[in-house]
Amino acid sequence: YQNWNEQSLSRKRYAYLRIDSLCINGGAAPDRHLFSATGVSADGYRELLGMVIEQSPTTGWHSLLIGLKKRNLQEGIQLVVSDGGLEVWSAFSEIFPTIRQQQCWNSKIADVLKKLPKKLRDKAKDELWEVYRSETKEDANQTLDEFIEAYQVKYYEAAECLTSERDKLLSFYAFPAEHWRYL
Repeated sequence: YQNWNEQSLSRKRYAYLRIDSLCINGGAAPDRHLFSATGVSADGYRELLGMVIEQSPTTGWHSLLIGLKKRNLQEGIQLVVSDGGLEVWSAFSEIFPTIRQQQCWNSKIADVLKKLPKKLRDKAKDELWEVYRSETKEDANQTLDEFIEAYQVKYYEAAECLTSERDKLLSFYAFPAEHWRYL
């Protein structure tokens, strides 16, 4: 593990980076988190590039990202995809400031649905997937505007959840359409 987690990434070429974390319940011990990074090539090949286990999300993200940078990951990566807690975006902006950020749609849809009554969730989920499946960024913006307008009066928190991250939700439209399924 130590050798693998220290190997140089200078010869590796990835267009995209997916980063994620998972809470590990330690029973009587404090919870810890597994932080991971997966490189994705332009043709969809995925490879686990790094992982660390830490208690603090702030420390974990910094440790993972600094380790990747020390291993020369930067070159060629155009976009990072994450579920986007504040700690991850803050760490990423600090350590890799030039790489664009994409909010994970699965995570964002789950966040929005939690803020809606159960009876509206199936309909809202379908509407949100229509935003994601739009042919162009302009169509996505229009569909997103329609969703926000329909829900913002009675379900402000659900609409605001989308408004605040609009740019990160639609970043993938700047890349070739054949890559969208990897993003």
